[in-house]
Amino acid sequence: TVIALCRGRSHDEFYYQHPARITGDKPPVPFVSMDRKEIVERLLTKECLRRACRAAGIRWWDSPLPPDSHGEFGTVTGFPPLRASINNWLATSPDVPNIVAGLVGKGVGTIKPEDLVSFARKELLTKVDSAIVNTELTGDGVAERLAEGAILPMFGMPSRVRVLYHGIRSKGFLTIDRDLEIAITEFAPGSQKTKDKRVYTSVGFTAPLRFVHNKITASSSDPLSWRRWMAKCPLCYYTKTFSADPQLQACPECGTGTGGDLGFRTFPITVPLGFRTDFTWGEDAKDEAENLVTGAGSVAESDPSPTTPQTGTNSSTALSAAGRVLRVNDQRGKLFLGAIGAASFGSGSSSIQDQWIDARFQAPTGDIPFKPNGAMENIAIVAPKTTDVLRIRPSVTIPGITLDPGTQGSAVKAAYYSAAFIIRSAAAQLLDIDPEELDISNVRRIQNPDGVFVGEIVINDHLANGAGFAAQVQKQWSALLGSIIYQNPDPDTFAGSLIADAHANSCDSSCYDCLRQYRNMNYHGLLDWRLGLSLLRILSSSLFKSGLDGAFNTPDLQTWPDFASALRDGFCSTFSCTPVQFGSLAGFSVGKRRVIVVHPLWDVMQPHGLVAEAASTVSADTKLQYVNTFNLQRRMSWTYQRLAEQE
Repeated sequence: TVIALCRGRSHDEFYYQHPARITGDKPPVPFVSMDRKEIVERLLTKECLRRACRAAGIRWWDSPLPPDSHGEFGTVTGFPPLRASINNWLATSPDVPNIVAGLVGKGVGTIKPEDLVSFARKELLTKVDSAIVNTELTGDGVAERLAEGAILPMFGMPSRVRVLYHGIRSKGFLTIDRDLEIAITEFAPGSQKTKDKRVYTSVGFTAPLRFVHNKITASSSDPLSWRRWMAKCPLCYYTKTFSADPQLQACPECGTGTGGDLGFRTFPITVPLGFRTDFTWGEDAKDEAENLVTGAGSVAESDPSPTTPQTGTNSSTALSAAGRVLRVNDQRGKLFLGAIGAASFGSGSSSIQDQWIDARFQAPTGDIPFKPNGAMENIAIVAPKTTDVLRIRPSVTIPGITLDPGTQGSAVKAAYYSAAFIIRSAAAQLLDIDPEELDISNVRRIQNPDGVFVGEIVINDHLANGAGFAAQVQKQWSALLGSIIYQNPDPDTFAGSLIADAHANSCDSSCYDCLRQYRNMNYHGLLDWRLGLSLLRILSSSLFKSGLDGAFNTPDLQTWPDFASALRDGFCSTFSCTPVQFGSLAGFSVGKRRVIVVHPLWDVMQPHGLVAEAASTVSADTKLQYVNTFNLQRRMSWTYQRLAEQE
């Protein structure tokens, strides 16, 4: 018997559920990013440098080994002697205007030919110089560094590859390679990988290895060449990188101090050049399963630039074409502890210099004889990239509605994440792309000009350098939002499938037919399609009260009163409470306390509408508390404990 285990892709699963759409659906109109100056500049750079490098005498045999897939622009070490010749070609060649004319003719939209000519002659080489000295970029080829630095088109080629060295055979190395974003998890110290029925355990980091005079030598003295500091707040998701320790004692955005599991943190981050094992034969794969060091997540650097209101909606958006997104593995906050030094291998008579070995694997506690060159250090490993980053936030706050993701015991944050995944799926259908082309980076907690805290959804293109998808979401935001919240969407659309009776009657929060996917498992406990739709209606109109006005006539709200009553009854039977009705809202009594069940988006600190009416039925000398249906459904015991703590 042969069993094949396959990882489902949400794009395919959707069309398998609606097979008529595979061949019978009207093809969506493709879009071309004609107004993106960055894309034109990358194409211009590619052709200008191709001609300039050829004029300077650079040929294919001057490329690194293996050959640079991004272009024949020579090597990083061979570029400086030819820089003057390349600069002269860019500054004087009559080919530059001709190349520009071939790309944009007399101009496309706001893109003017004279601006592109000026860019090629005066700015291009400065960008090249910056990429060559950028320690985050590790390729030996000039073209590879320029592509990774968002100066050349990336074309989807996986050039950000990192290698796990797991053995040495006949003056060669046994390796496993992964893209950097995957490598920082699968190759992190302590993680295991299976190859040829053997399990290999990563023990640290190394620069690319090579044989020099029959001796194994690292190509760099520091296997962690790109080093920065990161400041990160787990409450508002403020994230910023610095070249040195910023010496911050509190979050600059929300004021959260250091200490505790939810405290503001600053810590060193680095990009490994490569990964390594102890170079033994590994363990028998039949005896041990793979282990992955988890704790990795993506986050976009905080962007203080202002947002622009979207006409006809209650949303404000901002797009950064050069946003910074970092995938961070901090080992769930513990960081990785180790040092750089000489690591022995084999019988112990040979060693390799400039190796970063995790403290767990250093002798005497570990099996690797190790002589450190310096002090031990705690670090997180990251995979940074430059790409398009889109931010979406509510423009106007609604009296009686809370949009602060830091309140209501994660309920409001859940609404933002649910809305974000709905946006991603709907946008994927609109643009005819896989949903994984767009990443949900994070939900930030930001302060509006009026001093009220709201959430900000951050979505970015998955591909480095950007693919134009996030930009297209911003461009079509009003239409996209309208297609999601439309009362009677086509049942074959994603929005229609959400509110279809078959799904609505069987899914009380989220499932694999709506928001859940393999790759968003970390968010499964938060996702709720009804909450997400309610938030999207608020992003569409400041008049939407999310039921606070007694209008429960939208698909996301029409079952909420009965749902709240059912949750209340279950809670009362479990904790021996007495069901009570407060006006039109369900509730219960616990001793002398009265508790009202509310919607997760209702503001209980400043009650309006149904909440104010329900509260008015309770005498002033009676203790009044609130619980929301999000927490009542997911963590009943936690809710009961919180009620007791507030007494």
